[in-house]
Amino acid sequence: MKKFPFPSLEMLNSHSAEISDLKIRVSNCLNNSFIAHNARDNSGRVGEFRTAQCRCEIDEIDDLIGVIYGLNVAEITSVKNYDIHIRR
Repeated sequence: MKKFPFPSLEMLNSHSAEISDLKIRVSNCLNNSFIAHNARDNSGRVGEFRTAQCRCEIDEIDDLIGVIYGLNVAEITSVKNYDIHIRR
């Protein structure tokens, strides 16, 4: 079994501005899409994220992952379509 390849620090640093921007944007989007439900047992915040509302940001993350890992257009499309039922 092969180890999953991790991008070099140089590669990640060259995309640090994009990574930081996407991190903030997807975090804000997910927080804005959260629908809280009442917890019956007072266990904390319960609810769900409506990830479909963040599809644009998630697709941009997939595009960047494609660049970082050297994926071609078909492979990036495959990544985007992997959980398309969740992103609707």
